[in-house]
Amino acid sequence: MTYDGENELQYRGINRTICIGLGGTGRDVLMRIRRLIVDRYGDLNQLPIVSFVHIDTDKAATQVAGIRTGSTYHGVDLSFKEAEKIGATMSSPEVTMFVQGLERRSEYTHHGPYDHIGIWFPPQLLRNIKAVEEGAKGIRPVGRLAFFHNYQKVKNAIETAEKRTRGHDALLLKAGLRVEAGLNIFVVGSLCGGTGSGMFLDVAYSLRHLYGSQSARIVGYLVISPELYGNTPSMCANTYAALKELNYYSTPGTKFEACYDIQNVVFVQEQRPPFDYTYLVSSQTGGEYEILAQGKLCNVIAHKIALDFSGELAPVVKGNRDNFLQHMIQWDKHPRPNVQRYLTFGLAAIYFPRDTIVQIALNRVSLELVTFWLNGEGQSPDPVTLLEKFLIQYRWHTDLAKKDGLTTRIAEAVQESNKNFINTINTWRSKLDRSIAECKSRDDRNAICQQLPREFREQFRKTQPSETESNRGIWLTKLQQISPNITKELQSNIDDFIILLLTPSEPNFSIKSTRDWLDALHHELHNYQRNLQEEIANFGRMRNLEDLEKKWRDSEQLIQDIEQKAGLPFFDNKNSPVQTEAKKVVREVYDLIKHNFQFAVLQEALKIVDALQKYVQARSNQVAAFSTNVENLKSAYEKQERNLKQLNFDEMSGEAIINNEDIDRCYRTILPVDDFRRQLVLVTAITEPTGRGQSLASFIDQEHTTTHQLQKEINLKVDSLFASRGMNIVNSVLPVRPFFWELEERLLRSKRLTIKLSVNTDGKAQ
Repeated sequence: MTYDGENELQYRGINRTICIGLGGTGRDVLMRIRRLIVDRYGDLNQLPIVSFVHIDTDKAATQVAGIRTGSTYHGVDLSFKEAEKIGATMSSPEVTMFVQGLERRSEYTHHGPYDHIGIWFPPQLLRNIKAVEEGAKGIRPVGRLAFFHNYQKVKNAIETAEKRTRGHDALLLKAGLRVEAGLNIFVVGSLCGGTGSGMFLDVAYSLRHLYGSQSARIVGYLVISPELYGNTPSMCANTYAALKELNYYSTPGTKFEACYDIQNVVFVQEQRPPFDYTYLVSSQTGGEYEILAQGKLCNVIAHKIALDFSGELAPVVKGNRDNFLQHMIQWDKHPRPNVQRYLTFGLAAIYFPRDTIVQIALNRVSLELVTFWLNGEGQSPDPVTLLEKFLIQYRWHTDLAKKDGLTTRIAEAVQESNKNFINTINTWRSKLDRSIAECKSRDDRNAICQQLPREFREQFRKTQPSETESNRGIWLTKLQQISPNITKELQSNIDDFIILLLTPSEPNFSIKSTRDWLDALHHELHNYQRNLQEEIANFGRMRNLEDLEKKWRDSEQLIQDIEQKAGLPFFDNKNSPVQTEAKKVVREVYDLIKHNFQFAVLQEALKIVDALQKYVQARSNQVAAFSTNVENLKSAYEKQERNLKQLNFDEMSGEAIINNEDIDRCYRTILPVDDFRRQLVLVTAITEPTGRGQSLASFIDQEHTTTHQLQKEINLKVDSLFASRGMNIVNSVLPVRPFFWELEERLLRSKRLTIKLSVNTDGKAQ
């Protein structure tokens, strides 16, 4: 059997890792590490042996991304999960209980519940300490107090994070990674504020207590540059005090002691230094170069930590660090010898900021998307034309000149024996007319005169007005009962058309078109309301039973007068006049009954129109609120593009080579002109889970949809759809741009690059 050594799979060693961030600086570094993992492996889940824990005394800090690109990167949400966030806070009642417990220590016969804190907590702070929920306010003892108070929570989160790194050997072997023995724990924070400088030693020694016997390597990255945070006297004092404590416990012959939990007896005694490797990170370098932004320094630290588990240089970095061990255990040659257990590092690059260019291009896609949402594409449709289309499409009116569709719909909606009112009343009238026409003799006429009042009364009662259902006519009751259903149906028509207008694939799509159409519909309903009010005024009033009886009395008297008139013997010449009068009264009663029904129809139509006006106004307000959110989002994207262009790209030490043509080319690669609308329609699929397809109408029903929530959903969708396309942009303007630099600038840049690139490995801090 032949063996081809060149085809042998080369595995790269990697250690299980826990990254612990303290305070805002720790959060910012951890978020950047997570971004680097996504950049290299595609998803955080693809490197499960790296786990994260963020500890902060500000309960709102974990909700902030901490990086300019936001919490979404390449379609992956970088935000910390609940298990990765620890709010090391104390509420006002908890602080009050703590203060009272320390003030009453003399009353306890045995140990008090806070004795383990009282032995080190400055008593002068007891008067002023408030709730610890918005940071430690730059006070180191408050930061340490928060750690003690939340020790069990911190301990459980770290142990859970460590467990998450186990059991992934087979998965990583497929990716060419071999999990090596040992555990790396990185602790990152600033010594300038109150949170990091207050708890960094306790975090380190708690880790010693938990994993000190398990081949764990604890590495600290501690920022010591107050000038990056405001350079106040308290920050300088915090940094100095923290370094003094660090130096003390790093000196052989010292012992750290602390009791973190009296109830569970967690007592730590440790003679070893807090960290196996301690990096003191400053914004200063040995040359002229200086890092002026806290974000850039966080990015440099993140790149350095990521080299341990996500780069080909990892073995070199580890080797260099291990080579310093023999020097770190020696004392320096100062007349008063000091330990040399501190390291620092430098990192710089000449780079093409691909990610930033892609981010600007993706931001521009998002900007184009919300602009498309607001205004659509091309000229906006005529609102009147849209209104007429709606009225015909949903059969609100069949004749736009008469515009009587609503009253017709209401009238035809009520039925008796499967016949509507008009058909029923016409049938009734025809039946009476036939009976009258069939009269031949006086007896027939007398019979019809007895029949008519009963028929009139019976039929009139069906349209008799009343406030109570027991007295109200059945036709009028049915009208009142059917009106809510018709109202809901018409409201549903309005919603359906809104959904249509807010569906990007539709030709008339845009928020503007929707708002214009709603305004036109509101105006149409207002005019319709006025017309109905005029018609009701012309109708006068509802007819009652007295009106009916009066008509019949008048007609009955005329018929009697005809019958009593003298006639020719043997000739019955009274039949025709009686028939004429009888048919006349039937018609009048028919009109009276019809009057009541039509009057009721107009009244119900007016109620429906009033309800529709309110509904349209409510929908208009919702669409306007959504439009405002989108307008705000548009402004946010415009501002973000300006900010991205003004930043030192990639927040990395070194020189970014970029050209606006690269941004434009990346944008056109992501969103080609000939595929513009289809792609934007595709992005709007964020609305599909609502069940309304790709319509933006789903957002107007969400009363609490904020600009932030909307932006987050858009960013996730845009990143997942388009980020990979931008990764193909690799051509920079490096061969071209230097020729446009002035000679002095070229010399200055060359000097800077020489300085930056000369410091690229670990070194002892002097």
